[in-house]
Amino acid sequence: MKQVHLLGLEPDLLTASKTSAAARNRFLYLAPPDGKGLTALPSTPSSIFTSPFLPLLTPSVLLELLRPPNRTLPVPVSPDKREEMSHRMKVYDDESVDGFLSRRFGRKVARVLGSAMVHGIWAADSRELSVRASFPSLWEVEERGWGGVIRGVLRGLPKKMAEGERYDIGELLHRLKGVSVFSFKDGMESLPKRLLGRLRETPNVRVMLGMAVESLQPGGSGIGVSVHASVMSHIRTLLLGPASRRYSPPSKSGNLDHPTPKTS
Repeated sequence: MKQVHLLGLEPDLLTASKTSAAARNRFLYLAPPDGKGLTALPSTPSSIFTSPFLPLLTPSVLLELLRPPNRTLPVPVSPDKREEMSHRMKVYDDESVDGFLSRRFGRKVARVLGSAMVHGIWAADSRELSVRASFPSLWEVEERGWGGVIRGVLRGLPKKMAEGERYDIGELLHRLKGVSVFSFKDGMESLPKRLLGRLRETPNVRVMLGMAVESLQPGGSGIGVSVHASVMSHIRTLLLGPASRRYSPPSKSGNLDHPTPKTS
């Protein structure tokens, strides 16, 4: 919302209220043997008990409550190496959305519901998307529940997660009250297009498109990137751990930031 406000996109907003037919009627396509085509998702708490998804969700939730903590611990690091390895350890201490849901709720939930959720929100493959970058609340709820997601939910959200950060977004907050989904007159691409235009207007920003990064090499003044011999002080990566390790990891002389959102 902050970006919508700062980029001046409020006049282009199109909204649908939570009581609209579009918000109350949502469907998921379930191919045999998982289902019989388009299947309505539960729209109210009471509709869960008559939903075709109940036989899938009930045992998965109950088993998750009984399942002991099973997150793979990050590579152990001695105290004298911890500061040097801190950025790289964030990359190792992660997993895909599919891996997370499979580990806690079972393969079928990850395949049927998790994959659909990731396709709908991120238009991506749940087996390749970082859970810490795309759904950080899942990762933190598991930690809050001592290794269990449902236990973490039952304990309630931490105060800092429930409140979130406060931004001045003008009248936008009031306009979006009671809204289920929103878009723009020219589609959701309006947001990245407007953001790209604003970046190109910034004097100290250079946008390079369609250029592959082949390696990262730490140097005295920053991180060297093999794109026109560029040198960057910081690198922001959206790659999951296994994919990012194909590049040379930086040392103390550079900073490689993993895309795990901060909640503090």
